[in-house]
Amino acid sequence: MPAVYIPRWVQITLAATQEGQDRRNVINYRYDGTSLTAAQLLDIATNFWAAVSASYRALASASVTFQWVTARDMAASTGLESQYFIPGSPVGTNGTDPEPGNVAGAIQWKTGRPGKQFRGRTELFGFCEDSVSGSLFNSAGIAHLVAVASSIFGFDNTPGPQLDLAIASRRYEFLNVVTTFLVDAFTDSMRSRLIGRGN
Repeated sequence: MPAVYIPRWVQITLAATQEGQDRRNVINYRYDGTSLTAAQLLDIATNFWAAVSASYRALASASVTFQWVTARDMAASTGLESQYFIPGSPVGTNGTDPEPGNVAGAIQWKTGRPGKQFRGRTELFGFCEDSVSGSLFNSAGIAHLVAVASSIFGFDNTPGPQLDLAIASRRYEFLNVVTTFLVDAFTDSMRSRLIGRGN
């Protein structure tokens, strides 16, 4: 598929490793303006980590090492990209034993409109045994999912360029602002959903 660019689209990638496997979360936002400078993108990446770090680290086991965040201006092929290397490569702070690496928790992003192009999904990684009972997240797991989802949903990059969480449709080439989210109570162990865990 050829590269797709959408006006006002910034794509944020959070990178980590878990037990030697690469993990990535890619989150899309809509920004105010027509383009972003390298300095603004670096601020976005830095501010994003500041917004999600406490909740994501509390969810994750010590087997997860958070490495870097990139912010890329996807409005045009000439869009810039900046990378923030997380100081000290911090690990998860949840002290209980980790679940297997293919256990993920799903956040469903909603825009209030029907159709696949108007909804999205993010898979979180690094869960611990205190969050899971069988194939379901318990109350602690749900609380962790909601905390991370809330920090992603609420991130607006204040005081820099205003950002709104969005669904980026490559097929239809537009952005739709997310208005709410749901978290799945079932653990998602589909290997194809996690990098390095393909069939």
